[in-house]
Amino acid sequence: MLETNKLLTNQYQDLLIAHLSRLLSKQIITLQTTEEIILVNTADIIYCSSAINYTTIWLIEKKKIVIAKTLGDIEQQLKEYNFFRIHQSYLINLLWLKQFKKAKGGYAIMIDDTKLEVSSRKREAFLKYITRYTKLT
Repeated sequence: MLETNKLLTNQYQDLLIAHLSRLLSKQIITLQTTEEIILVNTADIIYCSSAINYTTIWLIEKKKIVIAKTLGDIEQQLKEYNFFRIHQSYLINLLWLKQFKKAKGGYAIMIDDTKLEVSSRKREAFLKYITRYTKLT
């Protein structure tokens, strides 16, 4: 029994180390506006919102970047960095999720107190994802 617990502890430690090193490493993406190419650390992105073929990237320094890409394009670029598409108009960084409000289908409250609607079609998958995500962090 002790060997099994030690093995599970070692597996948990390995998973935790891998997860933390991924979070702490610089994950840089490039965002191209009409005037410049900006290098952004994925950990600095709070959320992304869309308006047809444009996406606004909201950063922790209260800065925003507007790019001529769809939210789907950005979702593909960020899918391995703990981002989740909660609505057709919103992609959030789970590092900056402060809470989930269950009222009216649900709202994600981000670290900057932005309240983002979670679509009814995404709610169940989102709740499962954040439950699994919080067990790993």
